[in-house]
Order: sequence, then structure tokens, then C-alpha cells
Amino acid sequence: MSIFFKENNFESTFNLFNKSIVYRGTVIRPQDNNIVNFHHGEKFLYGKIRRDGTPVAPIGDSVLKRITAAGNPSNPPQAMNFVVDVFEQMSLQFQKCVGLNKISSNDPFLSNLVAYKGYVQPAALFAGYQKVIYNSIREYFSSSDIRLTSFEQFIAIFRDLMTGMLSHVRFTYPGFIKSSDCTILGSGLAIEIADKQNFSNDNSKIKKFTNSPNWDFYVNTCDSYGFMIDYNIPWRIVADIDCELMRIEAEKYGYVNPYDLLARAYSEVSVSYFVNNFISDLLNLYNDVKLEYWNEPAYCEDGSIGVQSGGSPSYTLAEIQRKFGMTYFLKLYLFCRLLEEKPEMPQQHKLRLIEDVVRMVNNKDTASAPVSYFERVINKEFDKIGSYTYLRKAEKATALSEFETQQRQSLEVSETDDISNY
Repeated sequence: MSIFFKENNFESTFNLFNKSIVYRGTVIRPQDNNIVNFHHGEKFLYGKIRRDGTPVAPIGDSVLKRITAAGNPSNPPQAMNFVVDVFEQMSLQFQKCVGLNKISSNDPFLSNLVAYKGYVQPAALFAGYQKVIYNSIREYFSSSDIRLTSFEQFIAIFRDLMTGMLSHVRFTYPGFIKSSDCTILGSGLAIEIADKQNFSNDNSKIKKFTNSPNWDFYVNTCDSYGFMIDYNIPWRIVADIDCELMRIEAEKYGYVNPYDLLARAYSEVSVSYFVNNFISDLLNLYNDVKLEYWNEPAYCEDGSIGVQSGGSPSYTLAEIQRKFGMTYFLKLYLFCRLLEEKPEMPQQHKLRLIEDVVRMVNNKDTASAPVSYFERVINKEFDKIGSYTYLRKAEKATALSEFETQQRQSLEVSETDDISNY
């Protein structure tokens, strides 16, 4: 067992905490600007959201590119096109410096820089995640001996279950994108330059990477080319889309700035998920937990006890869509997303927000714009310009100014004054 660095997660909490502090102090040095903790603060959502907080994913193959400097040339990983271009420039720089004997040629990972892993489809990750969540929910139904007799009964139980579960897990795809279960590899901005490494073995990370004679060159070169290094996973580098070199390469593909990149190379996942997948996910879950057949005791008219057979009814997607309608499922989706994101707003404002979105959908006969609007509201950083808190403060400041200039008779500002505009 290593004295200073953890080798697994099976030690005492006290030891793991202390060793994590030593590891952090060893890897993150004052002179390094680009070694980043992607599990802390705003970096946790890097590459997963737009500037308004809405969850996004790359639009598809049209914005991706295969990496020729790959550890497995027969099956090269992908990343965002401009990120690949910069990475291959940096890989060439490593080759030149090895040839000039400026860095060691014996390092298995930090001499010849090649990519072993890149973009992973968030939808594929979500499919695997769903299986785990569905298994957990199925076990709950089974252990509780719940015998569903209708889809309505299932939804009632589902709502109660989500009220507790969504405090620590996510059910929807947009919620998953913003969770720790969705790796930054799903953004297309990250590349891993080593394979078969143990994520929990800090001692191995120190020996293989930070103690490498090429470590300083690796850190400085990544910084020069616009790559951040994940301090928890030092073989994972992440493109800094605000970096000048990354911007220059992105402009070659028509992206004029990071805002434009996030707007055109990434798509908002919330609308497409609600329209195309949410209802079918609910039906799949219902089919997963229902019982095809059961027997239960039944009292006969003569007082004897017999056996009565039963089973959960089956539905098609078209049947439940026709029976319940879009508004029914829209309210359920909004309910789940509010539980997942936990926006800092009073309960009455959450209810009003749901009413507003439902009204917008009914008026427009489409869910696209209203759901997008809803996501911008619940994902917004509060106490920022444009947020509810900001508007309330601005309103109070205006009231104070008007009172002091005798344009207003009272300082009272009603909690419902701006609800209609929210």
C-alpha cells in the first residue's frame, strides 16, 4: 500500500481524504494554468451546456473527425474537427522534440502522443445508464409486490418514486447530460492519450505521468496548444474553446467564436428528447415492471377461498398518446425536469411556469419553443442578469428610486407583480 497516494477506494475515509489532498497538491502546481479539476465548480458542466445552461450534445458526424495519430489506427477515435487538427499539430511537435532529443523517447505515453479514446455518443451512454435505473425501479416494484392494473396507476407510482429518486439520480436525457454519469468525452472536446489505466489508482498516475521526465513538457505544450489536463485523469486532455489557437482552428470550419460553436455544432437535447423519446421511455419502463400474469386469493359467494387470475394490460405507444394527450405527458416531463434541476424559485412560481409552458404549447400546437424556453429558465444561473432574482432586485431598486423621488407612495413590492412576465 502506498503511503502518500491511494491505489484504490477500499481504504478508510480518513486515509482517502488525506491522500487525495496530497495528490492534489502534487499534481496541481502554482505555475501550471491548464491542470483543471473537472469535478469542481463550473468545469463540471464544461462541454455539456451552452452559455444559458441548457444541455447540449454534438450534432453528429458532420462536426466530428477521425484522429490519424491514433493508438489503434484500424479503429481511430473521433473528436470535434478543429480539436483533431490542433491535437495532430501537437502530436507532430512531440515527434520533432523526440527526434531532436529535447524530450525522452522512452516514455510509453508522453513521447509519441497518440489518441486511444475520444468522442463517445451521449445517447449510447444514456442507454446503458437507463438499464441501471430501470433495474433499480423494477426491483422496487417487485419487492413491493406492485401489481399494475392500468397505465394511470403506473404513472401515479412513478411520480411518487421520482420525487425521492431525482434528488440523487436522473431519469431524463437532458438531466443525464448534466450529471456526473455523462463523461466529458461526450462533448467531443476531450481526448485520452493512454489506455488501460486505473482511474482510482493515484499512485500509478504519479509514477506514470507526473514523475515522467516529459511531464513538464507535456503540461507546457498542452497549454501552448490550448488543451487543459484533467487532474483526476492526467492522460485526458480537453480543448479550451476560448483559447486563441483553438479559436483560429475553429474559424476554419466557420465557427466565429465559442458562442457560435456551441450554437451550431451542438444541438439542444431537451426538445428532441421530449418529442421523440420521453413517452416511449415511460412505456418501456411500464413494460419492464408490469406483470404479465398473477394469481391471488379470491373469496367466493359460499365463503370459500379460491384463486383469481390477473395481469397488467398492454398498450401501444399510439394508444397511450391518443388516450392521454400531449399535455398530460408534457406536465410529467416538466415535473421531472424541475426535480432534476432544482431551480431556486418559490413553489408557486414553478407551478406558474408549468402553466405558462402548457399554455404556450396549446397555443402554438408545438412543444419545441415552449420546452426550449422552459429549459432556459430552469437551467439559468440565478442572481445573474436576466434571471428572476436579478429582475426582482432591479424592481426593488426602481421602487426605492421612485419612492425617494416621490414618484411612488410605498416601497412595497408584491411577490406576484412580475409573475405574468416570468
